[in-house]
Amino acid sequence: MATLLAALFVSYILSVCYSIWINPEIRFWKVAYWQKITWAHTLTAKGKPKLVFIGGSSTAFQIDAGMLTKAGIPSVNMGMHAGMGSRATAAFGLSAVAQGDTVIWAFERDRLSKAPELDPLGYQALVATGVIFGSGPERQALQDIDPVNVLNALRPGLDHCAVMLAKVVLRHPLYRYKEKLIRPGGAITTAEIFPMPHVPIKPTLPDSTTLEWISDMNAGLAAIGCQTAFLIPQSYVPSDDAQAGLFANQLFLEVLGRITTIVPDPIMGVQTNLQCFADSPSHLKAEFMEKRTRDLMPLLTPLQKIQTHSR
Repeated sequence: MATLLAALFVSYILSVCYSIWINPEIRFWKVAYWQKITWAHTLTAKGKPKLVFIGGSSTAFQIDAGMLTKAGIPSVNMGMHAGMGSRATAAFGLSAVAQGDTVIWAFERDRLSKAPELDPLGYQALVATGVIFGSGPERQALQDIDPVNVLNALRPGLDHCAVMLAKVVLRHPLYRYKEKLIRPGGAITTAEIFPMPHVPIKPTLPDSTTLEWISDMNAGLAAIGCQTAFLIPQSYVPSDDAQAGLFANQLFLEVLGRITTIVPDPIMGVQTNLQCFADSPSHLKAEFMEKRTRDLMPLLTPLQKIQTHSR
């Protein structure tokens, strides 16, 4: 029995080591996070408030914070992987927030249509980066974390092991995205081009517990002099479904508008030009990310605060 228990303990430790230090997906997002947070700390050290974009990978692939910063709007793109769960992506973003900043929530609509969640990938990334142990604004997104859930989530899982084994056997890249394509400011680009799946338009509203969760975080941010707004990510919608997409997004934004300012995106998140997208219906190609960023500049400028950070 003692031998069996020792073997189980060793196998668990090895699986945790893999998840935190070896898993190619975690390694990529860990590097992305540290580049983002380093940029954020550099802006904060200059004493001027910044815009902090928080969301999933649609945020990461749609906002060039380096461009905004060069244009006189200090910004950091803290977009991470939506599959980590909304609580994880919020925590990563909030870890970059300093007094007086402006938080731009840019969660994917489907993530806000359900209760705030924390998926295994999120637990793994939070532990790998150390954000789970933070004591700053990120705690607002990580309240009541169960240590047992953390320990259970650190194992890679059978599905992940099978996928990684297949990639090794077929000699496929172990992870799709490349560290060299992480831009100054935190934006991410890719050279991958995938077919766009057709996703039927289903009008949904924000989950009530999610609205309460965002409201609580907004209140906590207000206490340190931070304002908030919501920017809906762009998604590919076929022309035939454009009106349905606009209607669904309008209803969604009307509800969110009760708890936070809405950044007035001219196309309200509906992009019908298929050529704008790379490997996902929400991942813009580099040139279209830059165009979207330029288009947003006059809308984001009013959100920029003029006071300096307290030191």
